[in-house]
Amino acid sequence: IDNLEKKVVENKKLLNLEDGYKHIVNVGLFTPGKNQGYAFELARTLIKHKIKFHFVGNQAGNFQDYWEPLMKDCPSNCFVWGERNDAELFYQAADVFYFSSLLELNPLVVKEALSYQLPVLMRKLPTYLNSYDSNPLIEYIGEDEEANLKKLFKILKKKDIYQDIPTNPANVLE
Repeated sequence: IDNLEKKVVENKKLLNLEDGYKHIVNVGLFTPGKNQGYAFELARTLIKHKIKFHFVGNQAGNFQDYWEPLMKDCPSNCFVWGERNDAELFYQAADVFYFSSLLELNPLVVKEALSYQLPVLMRKLPTYLNSYDSNPLIEYIGEDEEANLKKLFKILKKKDIYQDIPTNPANVLE
């Protein structure tokens, strides 16, 4: 994975992402296997915080039964950008790449996020053959929502001074 130049400020302005917020990006076709619904639910628990979720990816007609209910009940802190040819702008502007996919082989989007030194939260799938285990930018998520929130908060706190991150994820889940 090559390290590419990251232009955070320039790309936040270009995409009109609000200052003072943390931005989490997810890239991929809206499908049950990509599991964006889980990221929507996570976003819903964080709706009172200065955290915005950005989804870049196609909503193909053959998966409409998956994505249509998500769009009808989309949390206000989620922004769906559709299919784009400039996903690199999001990798550069975001604070975290959240990849909730349940079914993958060797996803290019994870490599793209890592090439911009973007911290990645993702599931540890058997198909990855432990290839990301030693990468300091990778944190694995699972079914435990509180543990996933702790990992997200840990990453966001490392990024800079961020007062709005709760110290106890259990408070967010109540």
